[in-house]
Amino acid sequence: MHDDDKTFADLFDPEIYEILVELENGSKDESYIARKFKISKNDIQKRLHHLIQNNIVFTTLQEDKTVYILNHKKLSKLTVSEVFNNITDKLTTLNSFLN
Repeated sequence: MHDDDKTFADLFDPEIYEILVELENGSKDESYIARKFKISKNDIQKRLHHLIQNNIVFTTLQEDKTVYILNHKKLSKLTVSEVFNNITDKLTTLNSFLN
């Protein structure tokens, strides 16, 4: 999967999206996210791994806890037109397989 495709897939994945919505309101530590979504700290890292690699989500350590921070600037660069183009490309590809 192309890197941009993976990024968009992650942004629209309901399990990842709900974490991003929480981060939209400010940084959250791993314990808060784990409790809120009833997932392990390891699962948080797995779900956000690609977005962390692409600097959409940052991590830092505070009081021996991992804190997740949404990079609003990077996220805002992913415009609606890019999302639309990505969806259009996927639908075109799907259509070519169906015909």
